[in-house]
Amino acid sequence: MRELRVFTLPLDPRTGLFDDGPLREWLAVRELLRSRAAFFQRDGLPAWSIVVESRPLQGPGVKLAGARTSDAAQSKRDPAVSPAEHAERVAFQARLAELDELERARYDRLLVFRRDTARADGLPPYVLFTNQVALELARRAPGTLASLAEVRGIGRKRIDKHGHLILEPAWEARFIPHSYACRVGKGTHRAVLRARLLARRHPYYLRMDVRSYFDSVDHETLLRLLALRADDPGISSLCSKLLATARVPIASPGPNRGTAIPIGNLTSQFWANVYLDPLDHFAISALGASTWVRYMDDILVLADTKTALWEVAEAVQDFARDSLRLTMKRRATVVAPVSEGIPWLGHRVFPAMVRLDRTTRKRFARKLRTARDGMDDATQSSNAVCRLASLFGHVSHADSLALRRNADRSTFVSPARVAHPTASDYAHRIDA
Repeated sequence: MRELRVFTLPLDPRTGLFDDGPLREWLAVRELLRSRAAFFQRDGLPAWSIVVESRPLQGPGVKLAGARTSDAAQSKRDPAVSPAEHAERVAFQARLAELDELERARYDRLLVFRRDTARADGLPPYVLFTNQVALELARRAPGTLASLAEVRGIGRKRIDKHGHLILEPAWEARFIPHSYACRVGKGTHRAVLRARLLARRHPYYLRMDVRSYFDSVDHETLLRLLALRADDPGISSLCSKLLATARVPIASPGPNRGTAIPIGNLTSQFWANVYLDPLDHFAISALGASTWVRYMDDILVLADTKTALWEVAEAVQDFARDSLRLTMKRRATVVAPVSEGIPWLGHRVFPAMVRLDRTTRKRFARKLRTARDGMDDATQSSNAVCRLASLFGHVSHADSLALRRNADRSTFVSPARVAHPTASDYAHRIDA
């Protein structure tokens, strides 16, 4: 049974996000057929109105896309479909009917995974993989990246973006809890909170950074590390092929030239965490640096004396050079009192507060002007509101009340509108 339902998604001023909880709960057990969205304002706040046509995922007479159909339904051809396309569909339905119970359950789970992933990426489901590819995956049940690469329709881009999901669980349990980059439940804001907590307990900090990190990752060392947790030799083989064929811009000059990994895909971000994992364990276990915090190649350590921090810095430089073939930036290696503020991930972290650094404030002001200009365009107003919510949500994690208040005045109040406000000034936003 197909059903139409209208959802209203208001903006939560506290979080800067649209409340889509009811919509997600509704679609968790239903197949989305069609949807249409409209942007409007209610009580001065932006909101979305979404009309959803759906049907249950399971139930009498209702099946997922690609479900078994009767012979009569298969033989009946839509006049708008060519004979060749109709024959292809009938052949697909026949192959689908041959699946056993376990393969069919696997096929249905693949469709649900495709739907959720496509929704998160803002893409049509068929862009990830087609029903034919899902059928082949259900039949083969590949358990490694190597066998996954053999399925026609799963190309290099798919493996680069989603292949790390096979490798990640084995490594996630090994990663230290205070490595915050490119990990679920971590991120920049949590890393800043950790730095602020440590700044209240210790008077001095050490900041370090790896020189041209992604350009300096040694393939041989990375493959050796990946092999430690890879139960299937096919995984190591495929990772070796991905590294050998990676398209990377010309690396920085130096002894590690040509050993880079591409920055853009998720596989490289995961590899980057794997590569520095030995350094994390060395610093905590061998050096006793319990205040060790890392965000990709940015490193922060706090202690009670400067001497202890310089000893940690020297040991880290030696380990990175000898074991990982990496070079630390000497100019970026700093030991200083926390009272001066720790420069950390676009913030200035003090024991009692967190400020945005100058670069982040300038970037915020520039993006704010761009979003404000977009609000005057009826076709771009909804996107501009979303950008503003994102900007204000990010800077609200720091002590930036005065900055946000000034930004509110400059963004939503202009002299011309204060002097001569008219309904037509805002009509296009309501209509949008």
